[in-house]
Amino acid sequence: MNSTLDYTGFITPPNPEYPTPSGSNFFDFSRGVDPGIPLDNYTLKLEFNGYFDFFNYPYPVSFNLGYLYNSVEIPKELYVYDSNQVTILLDVEWNPTRTFYDDFNLPERYNPVDTAHFQVQVSHVFNLSDNPLYIYDDFTNTLLDTYYFPTLTGPSGSYQFNISTASLHGGLHRIRVQYHTYSTINTTYILINDTVDIDANPDKNEVTRGVEGFGLIGSVQESGEYLRGLKVSIILLNSTYDDVTGYLNLVGSQSIIINNDGFFSYTISSIDQICPQGKYYIRIDFNGGIEYPNTGFPNVLLTDYMIHTNSSLIPINITAGTIIIQEGYHTIPHDISGGSWWVDDTLFVYGNLTWDNGAAMANMKVNITVQLLSGEIIAFNDTVVTDQWGGFNASLIIDGTWPNYVSETKIIVYFDPQVNNLEYVEPTELQFT
Repeated sequence: MNSTLDYTGFITPPNPEYPTPSGSNFFDFSRGVDPGIPLDNYTLKLEFNGYFDFFNYPYPVSFNLGYLYNSVEIPKELYVYDSNQVTILLDVEWNPTRTFYDDFNLPERYNPVDTAHFQVQVSHVFNLSDNPLYIYDDFTNTLLDTYYFPTLTGPSGSYQFNISTASLHGGLHRIRVQYHTYSTINTTYILINDTVDIDANPDKNEVTRGVEGFGLIGSVQESGEYLRGLKVSIILLNSTYDDVTGYLNLVGSQSIIINNDGFFSYTISSIDQICPQGKYYIRIDFNGGIEYPNTGFPNVLLTDYMIHTNSSLIPINITAGTIIIQEGYHTIPHDISGGSWWVDDTLFVYGNLTWDNGAAMANMKVNITVQLLSGEIIAFNDTVVTDQWGGFNASLIIDGTWPNYVSETKIIVYFDPQVNNLEYVEPTELQFT
C-alpha cells in the first residue's frame, strides 16, 4: 500500500496464498502488479486472519480462529516503475516547446545558413550511460545527429544539438527528439525562411464564361522537397494585371492549405457571365501563411511568417458565348405553308443575335444559308448586319437550283466572330425549323 490507501486489488495473482506444501507453515508469495497501478514506492503488509484449511493433510478439515489474527508491514519495500517511462524536455534557443504556435507564440525562424540550437534533458529510471539520444527531421524521418551519453551518466542528463540549417529545405520542419529505443519523444517546430517554388497547371487554357469550368493542380517545393502546411491562394488577373478573382466561381475557398505531399488543387465551376471576354492570367500566391493542425503534436497557425512567393503567370483565355434566336421565316408572294418552294419567290429569314448574357450584338454580320440535307449550300446571304437591338432580317431569291420541297432543305444561320473582327468570342449557328 501507499500512504493510507489500499492498493491490494492491483496485486496479481490475487490473494490468498496457501502453504506449500499443504499443511506446512511455508508460503511462496510470488506476485506481480497490474499495469494500471500508479508508479510509486509501496509498503507491503503480510496478514494472517486465523483461517486454517487442511485440504488433505492428513484429512480434510478447516478452522477459522479469528483471535489468531496477526500482520507485519515491510515499509516502502516495493518500488513500482515503468522501464519505458522516459521524460524528455526540449528547448529551442532555450525556449521550451509549446503545444500551439501562432502569431503571439512564434516558432524559431532561421535563414538557410544559420545554426539551430536544441537543448535536451532526459530522465529515466535507469542510468543513461552509453545510450544514444537522437534528433530527427520528423516529416522526412531524417536523422540529423546522434549523441551518446558518457559512461557513468546517471538517470538524467542533458545535451545541446547544434544543427546547421544549410542542410534543411525551406519551410516548416517538425523536429523530433528520441532517447535510445524507447517510444517516448518530444517535438517542436522550426521554420527555414527561404523562397519556395510553386508550380500550377490548369486542365484547360480556354474556357467560355458562364458555361465552362476548369480544374487546376499544383505543388510547392523547395530544394526538391515537397512541402506541407503552406497556405496558398488563387488569383485571376486581367490583361492589365488587375485582380479580378471575383469572376471565379470557386468550389471551396480561395485560400487553401497544401496537402502533406506538397500538392494542392482548385476546382472552378464556372466564370461569372459578367466577366469581359479576353486574355487573363492565373497566379498562385504564397503570402507567408502556415497552418498545420495535427492531432497528437503541437499545432501551427501563422498569418505571415515566411518569404512571399508567386507562381509564374498562367495564361487562360476567357471567351464569350453568342446566341442566335429564331423568330421565323416566310416567302412572298407564295405561302410556303404548303411545303413547296416557288421559283422567283423571296425568302425572308429573321431573328436576333445576342451575347451569352442576353445583351444585344449590334452591327454584326450574320450569314444565312439554305442547304440541301446533305449540307450542300444552294443559296446564301452573308451581307446581313444586325440592327441596334441585335435583330436581323435576311432575304434570298429562290431560283431553279432549289429543290421543289421545303422538306428537302434546311435553313442555317451562322455567326462567325472572325468575320466581325472579334477576339475571344465563340461562334454559333442555328438551324431554323
